[in-house]
Amino acid sequence: MRASLLALLLLGPVCWAASWLPTSPPPQLQQHWDSFQRCFISPEGRVVDTGNGNISHSEGQGYAMLMASAVGSEQQFERLWQWTQANLQQRSDDKLLIWKWRSDTPHTPDLNNASDGDIAVAWALLRAAERWRNPHWRQQALELITHIEQSLLRQQSGDWWLLPGVQGFEHAEGTEYNLAYWLYPALVHFSRIQPQSSWQQLIDSGLQLTRDSAAATELGLPADWLLLTPDGELQQSGERRGRFGYEAIRIPLYLCWARGCNQVPDTLRFWLAQQPEPPAWVDIHQQAHAPYPLSHGAKQIRTLLLQGQNHTPPQPCSAEQPGDYYSAVLAMLAVLASHEQSDYSL
Repeated sequence: MRASLLALLLLGPVCWAASWLPTSPPPQLQQHWDSFQRCFISPEGRVVDTGNGNISHSEGQGYAMLMASAVGSEQQFERLWQWTQANLQQRSDDKLLIWKWRSDTPHTPDLNNASDGDIAVAWALLRAAERWRNPHWRQQALELITHIEQSLLRQQSGDWWLLPGVQGFEHAEGTEYNLAYWLYPALVHFSRIQPQSSWQQLIDSGLQLTRDSAAATELGLPADWLLLTPDGELQQSGERRGRFGYEAIRIPLYLCWARGCNQVPDTLRFWLAQQPEPPAWVDIHQQAHAPYPLSHGAKQIRTLLLQGQNHTPPQPCSAEQPGDYYSAVLAMLAVLASHEQSDYSL
């Protein structure tokens, strides 16, 4: 069924105007992009995570490709995608992307994928195909989307769930999930072009799981990671599963991007209640927290939740002080999400 649907989509006529067409990016978005390119993208199209040993990963490539398509930088998009294909789309069994690349050899010792990176790259290809009327990119996007659906979606208790990767997350005691991997505006876009697929069910399950995760704690905050047992019990304890932090910070970003800011009301309440600044992470059970504040990028997500306040352009970075990749990418995506909220709706 999925294979026949893919064939129909690949062979049939393309309706370019149906899903997403770009509008002129605001000046602040261009400022973020210019700064990000200067600080984190190599001439070959490799996005460098300066805060994580200068590795590259599918997530970073996907985010940069999204931005390139949003601001209309076709040449940079091509460089990013060519590097991604040559170095990350090298799994033998599918079109999914190897999650991490390092400068040491072997460059990709772990061939596992990361579904958030796969989704971001597929969505970027789809947007670029529509923006520049490129049927080859559309075909590549649809192939990747199909492999995501076939390899990473799991059905449990009547609901659809998104595995973080093909390997390493399904255990006898349950399956691990990361709610920050539900990139909601991308899933909305996928459901528009493939209305008979499981994307809407995946959206619904992610929203419910987010509500359940938040409701299970006094603070009302979703966890970075959680475990869903075979009988449907939600477990989120320990350092990995017991924090609202660097992973879960993307949940309100993606929800607001798809006009769903109201899905996480306690996140904004928590951030506003913390003075002078919210901590970078908090233990959702014991309420211990980081001894340092939110990054600049995370503060941009808080601003996105507040609605109506202006985003602050990033400070120029230099070779001596290159800044932090993750903070920069969060800030950039928050501005893009603010610009595109009217294009998507959960």
